[in-house]
Amino acid sequence: PMPTLAPPEVQLDGVFIAPEVPFALYSIIDHRGTSALLTPIHRELVAADRPDLLYIHLNAKYAEERTTQRYHDVDKFFVGDLLIVTELGRIPETTSDNFVRKHEEATKEEKHRFWTIRKYSLVKRTVSHNVTAYMTKAKPRKPQRILYATDFTIPIKVPARLCNPPHDLPLETFYSATVFTPQVHPGSLLRTIGKGAPKNHVVRITAPVSVKHIHQPVLLKIDTLDGDRADLLEGYESASAIRTTRTVSRPRRKPKFMDTRHYTVTIHAVIPHPRGTIIKFYLQHPATRPTPTAWTRDTTFDIETAAAETYHCKVLSMDQAGNQLLISARSLSGSNLSFLLDQEVFMTQPPDYNLHDLWNFPAVNKPTRLCSIHPAYHYLPALFGGVPLEQPSTPVTPITTERGLELTDDQARFVAWYMDQSIPAFTCDASFGTGKTYTTTYATMKAALQHEEAKPLQLIFTPTNAAAHAAYSCFVEHDPLQKAPALRLISARNRSQIDPALRTEYDSPEVIGALFWKHVQEHDKRHPRGQVTDSLVLSALFYARSLYHGRCEPKELNNISLRRHFNVSKESFQPKPMGQCIREIHGTRILFGTTAAIIDSFARGDWKGFANQVKMVVVEEASQVPRHVFVNIANTFPWSRLVITGDPKQLPPFCTQDLPPKLRTLGVTSVLAASVTNGLLPNTELSRVFRCPPTLTRFLSTVFYGKRLEPRPEEPPSGLAHELGIGQEDGLYTIDLVSPETSSEQGHRNYAEADIAVALALRALNSRSFQSVGVICLYKDQCSLMASKLEATRAYTGTADASQGKEFDCTIVLTTRPKEPTPFACDASRVNVALSRAKKVLILTINHKAAEATRPWKAILSKQPARHSLTEDRIRTTLAIRRRTRAPSPPPPPAAEEIEDEPMDHD
Repeated sequence: PMPTLAPPEVQLDGVFIAPEVPFALYSIIDHRGTSALLTPIHRELVAADRPDLLYIHLNAKYAEERTTQRYHDVDKFFVGDLLIVTELGRIPETTSDNFVRKHEEATKEEKHRFWTIRKYSLVKRTVSHNVTAYMTKAKPRKPQRILYATDFTIPIKVPARLCNPPHDLPLETFYSATVFTPQVHPGSLLRTIGKGAPKNHVVRITAPVSVKHIHQPVLLKIDTLDGDRADLLEGYESASAIRTTRTVSRPRRKPKFMDTRHYTVTIHAVIPHPRGTIIKFYLQHPATRPTPTAWTRDTTFDIETAAAETYHCKVLSMDQAGNQLLISARSLSGSNLSFLLDQEVFMTQPPDYNLHDLWNFPAVNKPTRLCSIHPAYHYLPALFGGVPLEQPSTPVTPITTERGLELTDDQARFVAWYMDQSIPAFTCDASFGTGKTYTTTYATMKAALQHEEAKPLQLIFTPTNAAAHAAYSCFVEHDPLQKAPALRLISARNRSQIDPALRTEYDSPEVIGALFWKHVQEHDKRHPRGQVTDSLVLSALFYARSLYHGRCEPKELNNISLRRHFNVSKESFQPKPMGQCIREIHGTRILFGTTAAIIDSFARGDWKGFANQVKMVVVEEASQVPRHVFVNIANTFPWSRLVITGDPKQLPPFCTQDLPPKLRTLGVTSVLAASVTNGLLPNTELSRVFRCPPTLTRFLSTVFYGKRLEPRPEEPPSGLAHELGIGQEDGLYTIDLVSPETSSEQGHRNYAEADIAVALALRALNSRSFQSVGVICLYKDQCSLMASKLEATRAYTGTADASQGKEFDCTIVLTTRPKEPTPFACDASRVNVALSRAKKVLILTINHKAAEATRPWKAILSKQPARHSLTEDRIRTTLAIRRRTRAPSPPPPPAAEEIEDEPMDHD
């Protein structure tokens, strides 16, 4: 008989108990109205021994909750709930024919009609209350809703009952929500299985199961904000309102879920390369090809070998091969992976794939009360309230650096303003190649040496690790003896995953452990006997044993007291904060790194509690830094002055297209561009371009900068254009592209254009005059094609959006499509970035007739000398390139017998 169900008001909060009977942990993966489908966490058991237990059912008719001894309706459960199952029973009217005995049938849900839950306990849920959220519509004329919320990296699932009357909520409105967070992400449970053959076996059996996907948070309850909070969110004209609304400006784009996160693949080719071996492998799906968007260029993943060694890799190129993808990748650490040829490896992607669009900064529960002594008190109303600050009248004196380099008047003015403590904040409109990083680091170093006794901290925020490395190079040039100690903030995990060329000797994982151990050894050398009571030495030893693990041993110490302290626990010894130890031992004056790394370090990392010691914050390449970062900086470092440097004419912060306009304006748009355009903060300029040839600087200045850029002095031609066979002078050369592109759902490719670019790049690389060659593509699929063709060379290939901040002796820009350029290809900021990377020679492939009808290409082509314009036939003759008769076929997939044992993925 049907038991009496618990009333709806009886909630299922649940508690985690340890039953005195055998039990298994199961997670709900599918809600089916009157029943739910569960899969177990004990993956080794179901994959290698009991295929019948891969799926079981939860039905209100049979399942008793042990902590309440009630039968609960399935509507009270959510996908992601975690259950402790203590008793199973056979579904009535089933026979032995319904019992799953073979692994081949285990992954088919319809086969599992045998087991149902009899007794269970619900693990206590994670529920967030009073979460500030913003409601918008998924698609026009459809009831589906999307809810963005603070502290969640992906949109919140809105149940259908809340999308229709009488619960149909107004859109473009802020709410207070109660959100359920899934208890477990089953796709990550493979980590509990031992490495090697057992894990590979589990992957093969369970790869098609949909539990690989991350469960989405669910909206439980939603209410309108109370009056005070609503006023704060809507009325952000004042600085205090902005400090509060920062918490709603952080929703991220909807993530692109992968087809799967776990594969077993065979490496079928390896290519030696100076920056690390390139490996190639195929991914396949049993019915259709894998999702290409999950394996685009620069996607990161991990490879685990049979010897349990893990290598962090990134995708260089991806190509279609029938129902498979041909992936070309390289180790991020530059490792030699040639031994993997013909080896089977286990491969995973990190669970936070594609969730990096907006960094989810820690929430500030209580905003700082600002007063006139805080610089943020003055610049917040200017940046976010439209109340401009006055232009300073600081005297400017000529500056000659310690290396004898005379700074320009603009650079000297920047340094003078930087040193003037009365200026709370200012911007620097620094165009491409004007030496803004050089100038910023010089001013930072000079200020650090001026306040030697006080030792205030200065921070330099950079949007990328490449920009952080550029700052490091300038520090080495300005201060080779490290009189002003600087430190780059980066986690050990991130450092191991970035390009080895971007690592520096200033990186905190490289410096701190060795520094602490050296401090301990020096004390041990001075005091080989006696009790050690110096808390700084004991704290340094406490941290060194983990940070410098494997390279420090107690046997290296003479002092018995230090040897004993080597194994002390945190319960018996409370060390000094690590930031304090670093400051006292290293004498740190300057911290630099990516925005995420610095904010995280001061919010909950090694430098937590030291924000009040920061007196200057510099934001480099600020055109790429979104608005919400500046709000967070003001909340975290209200005592600090603020310098914003960058080029407002280049690419703005990335923002997903489906983000509502109100949120885009509130949290993502460029602060630098608005400040420079409207004169909100005092502004200085850097206008002399040192990077590009004078002719290139002049025409870019005319097209994009209103003729305000100053070219460097004229120099004799470098001869690079002559070596390429295209001319005699440095500057811009165009190739009239007439060959059509090939379009697919993956994107646009032009194989004829690629042939020309490859021939030019190889000729440049074979020349002794070219130190660097960059191929910049407007379209990502063309970039992937170029990467596959140049992967064995040292040439750089990248999209225009990914190339900001880079520079090359020879730059080749590919527009790919000979038709009239699309609005994407005509975006002035994107074009400006692509054309301003060249130090000597810039080669542009573009259809002249189509481009002359659109801006800014019309202005660019009109400024070019006729002798610098080449036809496609002429460049083919010069480079000895044969014309293609048709686009090449995709690479052949491996034979069926070679791939039949590879794991299947599930979309």
